[in-house]
Amino acid sequence: MPFQRIGMIGGGAMGGALIGGLLAHSEVEPSAVRVAEALPERRAALATEYGVGVTDDAADAVAGADVVVIATKPHDVESACAALGDGLDADAVVVSIAAGVPTAALESRLPADTRVVRAMPNTPGLVGQAMSVICAGAAADEAALVVAEGVLGAIGRVVRLDESAMDAVTAVSGSGPAYVFLVAELMVDAAQQVGLSADVATILVENTIAGAAKLLLASDRPPADLRAQVTSPGGTTAAALEVLDEQGLGSAFADAIRAATERSAELGKQV
Repeated sequence: MPFQRIGMIGGGAMGGALIGGLLAHSEVEPSAVRVAEALPERRAALATEYGVGVTDDAADAVAGADVVVIATKPHDVESACAALGDGLDADAVVVSIAAGVPTAALESRLPADTRVVRAMPNTPGLVGQAMSVICAGAAADEAALVVAEGVLGAIGRVVRLDESAMDAVTAVSGSGPAYVFLVAELMVDAAQQVGLSADVATILVENTIAGAAKLLLASDRPPADLRAQVTSPGGTTAAALEVLDEQGLGSAFADAIRAATERSAELGKQV
């Protein structure tokens, strides 16, 4: 294990998912984790559910930690960095999962030469199925990236990319679960319009999406091939896909991901 003690700033949903994954899938013990969280009820929940240390003092949370996770909302990053004070160890690796916040913005608010790694996980980390992308800051070395992979790897798969790709990553995998949930929502609604009950429609849609995702991961064939495999000429699937094509589904997805990419870049400039 490339780290011994973790200090976390922010104990919300994704922070909690990271804690749960680390405790379940690594050698990290609850006593090695300390979380700074502003909300008293959330501190109590983290202590009860995971047995980790909790505090309302960021400097206290990170004192002696060899890896620090910033798990706040983007607009809270500046105050989180300021609150670290002198508590941050000079050799600590800072892993930020604050969406859209560039490494340069973090580095400007932390001591010189702090090893910063920016990460973009997504909400399937709540069930151990995150897709996380990491990129190195100016001072982050190979060892720092290995630390970040150890942390994020506890809740799913991790890929390294250059920071120039992070806005697109945010649009595709960071926001991506919402697109899938929207498709599920619309399919359930449409299923009821053709006579299925809400309960039956939900079971069919949820398990179809879960099964299709597992097949996609298990197969070495691209999505287009798997789609073609299900689509017989003149059949029911072909009829449905023709409507989706006529309605411009492909263009809609392209525009949506472009909009999310541009918004990520805008948010990064505001920090």
